[in-house]
Amino acid sequence: MSAAAIAQVELLNRQLAAVREQLEQLNAALDAAKQKLAAAIEEARKKREAADAEKGPGRPQRDLLADFEERLSGLGAAIGKGISVTGTFSSAAVSGLGTGGDAAERTATATEQTARNTKRLLDASVDNGLRFA
Repeated sequence: MSAAAIAQVELLNRQLAAVREQLEQLNAALDAAKQKLAAAIEEARKKREAADAEKGPGRPQRDLLADFEERLSGLGAAIGKGISVTGTFSSAAVSGLGTGGDAAERTATATEQTARNTKRLLDASVDNGLRFA
């Protein structure tokens, strides 16, 4: 083997050793994170059990559905407080209601033009091998 090949192999071996060391460090960090997660889950479980035990048998549990319905019953009034509608009625504007007007015509024209341009692009791609990058 030539000196250059030997030097290349040695360089690759050093790089491999460095990658292995990084992998070991990452695995150690992963194990530590798993342990922290397990400890946090266990602590949360203990806190939940303590909170459940704190309620005790003498303390009545509320019916969640009744509580939810109670909260919803006041929602309409709360929303109604913030809404007010004011305005005037113009009989002259009634003639414009229900007609498409200019907006519908502009939309139809723009849609037709988009369809024509899309067809041109399709034809160009079939005829000339047009490609999109």
